[in-house]
Amino acid sequence: MSSNITKPVILFVDDEPNIISGLRRMLRSMRNEWDMEFLVGGQEAVDRINAEPFDAVVTDMRMPSIDGVAVLTAAAEKNPESIRFILSGFAEQEAMLAALGYAHRFIAKPCDADLLIGALRSTFSVRDLLPVKSLRILLGEMKSVPVLSERYTRLLKELDDPLSTTVDIAKTIEEDLGLSTQILRLANSAYFNLSRKLSNCGQAVDVLGIETVRALLMVSEFYVSETADSAETCESKILAERSLMIGGLSRQIALTLNLGEAQVDEAATAGVLCHIGTAILRLNHVEKFTAAMSLVEAGTMSVIEAEREVFGASHAELAAYLMGLWGFPDGVVEAVAFHHEPAKSGKTEVSPLSVVHLAQAFVGSFNSSESNMFIRAPLHYPTDEAYIESIGLANRIDDIKASTQVSMSRE
Repeated sequence: MSSNITKPVILFVDDEPNIISGLRRMLRSMRNEWDMEFLVGGQEAVDRINAEPFDAVVTDMRMPSIDGVAVLTAAAEKNPESIRFILSGFAEQEAMLAALGYAHRFIAKPCDADLLIGALRSTFSVRDLLPVKSLRILLGEMKSVPVLSERYTRLLKELDDPLSTTVDIAKTIEEDLGLSTQILRLANSAYFNLSRKLSNCGQAVDVLGIETVRALLMVSEFYVSETADSAETCESKILAERSLMIGGLSRQIALTLNLGEAQVDEAATAGVLCHIGTAILRLNHVEKFTAAMSLVEAGTMSVIEAEREVFGASHAELAAYLMGLWGFPDGVVEAVAFHHEPAKSGKTEVSPLSVVHLAQAFVGSFNSSESNMFIRAPLHYPTDEAYIESIGLANRIDDIKASTQVSMSRE
């Protein structure tokens, strides 16, 4: 069963025959769009996966003998590109943490057909954002986005300090791009059954609780090992600081433009996460990343052009693919995917995408005297003036920029 076929091949697994029968009936309308198999029990599923790879695996978590973690582990090893969902009504914290490295989404049972079908469809469609197979495999093999071991050590101390508050802990988490990404991912999963998406780590820590954050930090794949050199650590800090500034500016711009609450949150989330693809490329392909940045520094190509020249895809496409797999809202995925090239989105109105595009451009014009956030040697990203004019913001840029500068200087 190759992934290179017209119809995706999906495996559904549960240890309850009645649930499997229900899934088969519920998804009967999708037979013309997907090839589907339904199996009872984890052992049968692992045997089937080891025989042939699947494009997607949707499994229950709690099953006797062979549980959902083992099923997803086998799926990831057989086909790193596979889409992997947990569909479960119960998950102990320990099991949920173990699955975090292999599951792209958690969907709570019971769920209706539209929810499950929509989740699978959106995840399959987001794969078009990343045309390079080797990069899809790279993401599929990653168990987590790396975080700094220095930050990890400091967080453990804060978590053990009885005087630390959730505000202190959230502030430390937000200083690291990888860790803030993972915390937001987990807090926004269906496991917590929230009525709306969370966009900052303060909210997330309140939802997760200190003990869950502590447990997450114990997952060894969650942080960069002590072998990370000082230059890598420094660059990671700079990238994290820039990303957090873009996120903060995005929220302020969205509020200035009177966007709705959901769009404000989407803009802030996309702003924080839009450069996670940069971190992944730099940490996993050091020589290629250096070559791409050399093209940028020579003035011959933009960042996006250089990355596509060297990798075949950009950091924006890579990050959008990852956000889509993790189930972030479409507005976040879109803003991340097109934050350098907003006109290619086809958007004709003000949206989280246009907000993040402006925020990124504004970051390049700030310096340490205008903000207490240290951004060293920022890249200058030009604003797509034709696009900004097309959505009716051309005459408001100076006022928007002024309002964000005042906001940042007061933080």
